Amino acid sequence: MPNKSDEYETKNGIITSPGKFEGEPSFVPKFWNYVLEGFGEDIGSNPTMTRIDVEEDDRSHPILALCKSVVLWEDNNGFVWHYPETVKVGYVDCACPNCFEIAIGEAGKTFCNSCEGYDCDGDGDCQADHCSGCGAYAEHAEQCDGCEYNLQVAR
Repeated sequence: MPNKSDEYETKNGIITSPGKFEGEPSFVPKFWNYVLEGFGEDIGSNPTMTRIDVEEDDRSHPILALCKSVVLWEDNNGFVWHYPETVKVGYVDCACPNCFEIAIGEAGKTFCNSCEGYDCDGDGDCQADHCSGCGAYAEHAEQCDGCEYNLQVAR
């Protein structure tokens, strides 16, 4: 899909060309094109508002760096507007079900450094030392009396 924002003059990432995108960030025409092609989720009417999920390759624009989605709509004068929906990030519990560590990121999706290093998938197959003290899979750790996992669960 071509990047429609290449057709507009911008300054500091904001469109300065007159028209429906004037004053909006340079990514808005691309996302508006997604709306016109039927992508996204309609979330409101009067005006019709559409939510488009932000993909990893779209996060190069500073506004999109912490966005999970962008809501777009066109007003009665034909101008397109946007609202970035940010991801709630901060100190959260590790997403690994067998871990009691803290992670920094999005709740339910972010792993602590140890679990991430062992490619934990959040389904109990984590091999991080603090998840399975015996060095086996976390599923086995539940049956292992000397495992750190059982010691933490027993507390």
